[in-house]
Amino acid sequence: MPSFLKYQGYVFETEALKDAYLAVPPAKRETTTGYSEDVLRTLIRYFADWGPSRDSDLRVDPEDSLDRLSADKKRALYNDCVNKLTKTLTEQYSRDVNQEEFEGFLYRLAHSGLPDSILTFFLRYLWKFSKNVHKYEQDFLVTTAESNTESQQEETQSDSNQFTAAIHRLPSEYLDKKHEQYENEEKINRIRFQALNTIRSSGGLSPGQLQDYIEQETTNHDTDIMRAYDEFTVLGQLYYDYYKPRLDIYLTAVTDHLIDQLDIADSTAHHVNFAEPRNRLGDVTWFAIYPTEDNDKAEAYQLFFGIHWDGVRHGLYAGDDLRKEGWRDNISIDKITETDGLTFETVAEKFDVVLEEYYRLNGVKKATEPDKPPSGIATTVARQLRKENQVVFYGPPGTGKTYEAKRFANWWVYEESAGSPRDEQVESVTFHPSFSYEDFIEGLTAEATETGDVEYQVEDGILKRVAARAQRAYENSIESDGTDEVPPYVLIIDEINRGNLAQIFGETITLLEKDKRDSYEVSLAHSDDPFTLPPNLYVIGTMNTADRSIALVDAALRRRFRFLQFQPNYEALWTHHGYEDRSAVVDATEGSDSYRVLLALSMLAIEQLNERIVSAPELSKGQQIGHSYLWDIEDVTDLVDAWQYDILPLLEEYYFGQFEQIRRQLFDGTGDHLVDWDQERIKSFTDTELAAFLAAFVSVETEVNYTTVRATETEASSSSTRERSPKFPKYNEIVGEKIFDEIGSVLHGNSLAEIHRHEDFERITLALESEHPDHPGEDVRYRLLAYPHRDQPRITAALTVSDKLREELGGEIQEHLLSSELSDEWSYEGNKYPTASRDWEIGTFTGDYYALDGEELIDALGEDVVSAAIDEFCSFVEIFHPFFVENNIPSAEQWARMSHQRKLNLSVRLDTHLRMKPLLTGLLTPKNGFYLVSTTPPSHSDFPRQHLIHSKK
Repeated sequence: MPSFLKYQGYVFETEALKDAYLAVPPAKRETTTGYSEDVLRTLIRYFADWGPSRDSDLRVDPEDSLDRLSADKKRALYNDCVNKLTKTLTEQYSRDVNQEEFEGFLYRLAHSGLPDSILTFFLRYLWKFSKNVHKYEQDFLVTTAESNTESQQEETQSDSNQFTAAIHRLPSEYLDKKHEQYENEEKINRIRFQALNTIRSSGGLSPGQLQDYIEQETTNHDTDIMRAYDEFTVLGQLYYDYYKPRLDIYLTAVTDHLIDQLDIADSTAHHVNFAEPRNRLGDVTWFAIYPTEDNDKAEAYQLFFGIHWDGVRHGLYAGDDLRKEGWRDNISIDKITETDGLTFETVAEKFDVVLEEYYRLNGVKKATEPDKPPSGIATTVARQLRKENQVVFYGPPGTGKTYEAKRFANWWVYEESAGSPRDEQVESVTFHPSFSYEDFIEGLTAEATETGDVEYQVEDGILKRVAARAQRAYENSIESDGTDEVPPYVLIIDEINRGNLAQIFGETITLLEKDKRDSYEVSLAHSDDPFTLPPNLYVIGTMNTADRSIALVDAALRRRFRFLQFQPNYEALWTHHGYEDRSAVVDATEGSDSYRVLLALSMLAIEQLNERIVSAPELSKGQQIGHSYLWDIEDVTDLVDAWQYDILPLLEEYYFGQFEQIRRQLFDGTGDHLVDWDQERIKSFTDTELAAFLAAFVSVETEVNYTTVRATETEASSSSTRERSPKFPKYNEIVGEKIFDEIGSVLHGNSLAEIHRHEDFERITLALESEHPDHPGEDVRYRLLAYPHRDQPRITAALTVSDKLREELGGEIQEHLLSSELSDEWSYEGNKYPTASRDWEIGTFTGDYYALDGEELIDALGEDVVSAAIDEFCSFVEIFHPFFVENNIPSAEQWARMSHQRKLNLSVRLDTHLRMKPLLTGLLTPKNGFYLVSTTPPSHSDFPRQHLIHSKK
């Protein structure tokens, strides 16, 4: 329930102010403090519901009260309010609210523009208000229904409800004004007057009492005064009028920023608050942005945002007069059902996606011609799509697969639609381990009926929806002109290999074949409806070969897609940064421009690093470093960031838990300035240190005097910079102690430090080892990591084992994983670093997470997600720890002795091998001067145990 603070005639809702303050991270607050009239007005405008000006007119904003004050009184009011509010927030919500930081928060809103996080707060507050109204209405109507009979009415005469109690809690200044407003009124307002008197005197109002007032007033006027009202809406104005000015300000602020931020041309906004248009309170509010030329929004296509208690809808919508047959083909609406999913960025992104279609449908301006992909890509992809209808772009990370897929799809649809594409012609979806048939094709949803029963309905998945739109376009085109010039529809499936493809596609896999399009039907699993795919629906998939081998793609799917390889494109990178060829890049390393020298060194280093990755025994060409990591680079700081936060972490991911392999196989034993090899962590390095390493790595000399620019992040509030250092000790201590409380005894540790892999807590990583005497120790690590800065933010739990242990027990580990009580979301990776892992997706974090630590960082990642990850991680350790203890796994020292003995036993001369050739046919393959001999038992054929025999003579 709201908590109010009254001070000098102003009333603030402190819970709302607290939530808004916490929504803006410290890095986004200004450092300026002290009185400013703009800041005072900002405080009153966004967080005060009552001011002295409303004593004379309830419709005005509390901010108008400031016009009556002198400059000195405004200054005194500011200082007193700030002091009082910071003290109240600290005491009431157990938050250490520093007055200077609070003033910096207000200055940020007043002078640097409203950040997206505050606009998100506005939207969530409106949704919270909608939910409260709905809750009050349901409680009120239930209470009213229970008092329908005379006996019940008599029994419940004194019963109150949440709604009237909420009215009673409103500030007395407001209730006095409402009493004055209704005192000499008749009909509905007379009922409100009597109800208000009862609420104020007794703290509530029973349905029976309200019914008495209604019957009395109806009798006095001998007419049905309730024909446009019910009991709840009669009282609704008593509650809503208090909040109305601030809620209207929130709606206006959001629409103004959308129009300004997206540069929506020639458009205006229309708001409908919770009581409009009939002045009766409900749980719905919405706004629509539509062309200024249209005097009537009903005749225009709109950028629509609507809040209802059970969800938020936003996107492209049609005005009332346009809702005729087929009108839904022109709209694109998304629905949000979870509070965390509602952000200003989400709404703005959706509006941005449909903006061209909004312009086209309203005739505001022609759709902008999209960029054309490189000729080779455009021609090749278009030809393969026409032949097969499906292609997959595959290759290492950072090679532009997703970017080129979207660029090609937008360009191709534009070209094939005569320059008038519809927004709905290109759709995107990302596969992940929990993505299912129900998400992709169709699923069942349960809804409660008015009688309380549960009714199941079929909800279409994205493929079914896209196919329906493409089918309509195909049929309309054929009927209208009888030609084959049908507008294409493209579905982009990003990370296509991360999902269970056979399970996701189900029976529709057959329909992908070109000769089955529009000529073959299948019956869907849930609805049993016939389903087919139209010829004008095309699919583009993307997949990182670093994540999973292309060979693991379901064979049936592989036959139906054409695979186009994307490799690092050095020529495109050189051209993008203004170099004619590689020799020009080499020449640039001899220049005097520190940025251009470091850029040239970086490009040469990526090229050489990829050559080493391809030849590394544990890696392959599918794990090269893509050119896009150096694409959006503008200065030295960007280059340092690219290496420190993208490229080096990617190498760390490839060699998970094996830093020595990076040092030996890729860096030739160098890289001390960039990586702390002992602690196995990436350092925070300078541009000078990076340049020195890169120059040595590519064997060139430079004469640039670098200025030791550290990777920094400039705060909007200050021109000063701070060192960016990925250290999160408080977060790791909090999470680590929670884990230690649950499984510290399981791992036989007396403290968290005793079982933690690292002596310090500098990364968002917890790597635990067991101290049990029969546990293989460092050969097995249990890891919990957070990646808020990645393109797909997530928390990851993983079991990592040494190469030798995976070689010996890979099959048993997989078998134990599959037979355990763990969630199906745990996956087994027998061919690379994590032996078993699972992910929890977290929302995209738009602030500076480097400025956070401890509880603040947990809040940013999502407290529920962090708790779920901790619980599942601990369950995993409890299940797997006995497995490693009971398997009597040799110690590291025993491993070394066994390995040495094995080499002695297997080291035989090459001519001896040749005499054994008839026995070893199919088992002997050359690899880097060795022969790789498989000694795999038939029962473990998926996890071959292999030994190296040197080919020396």
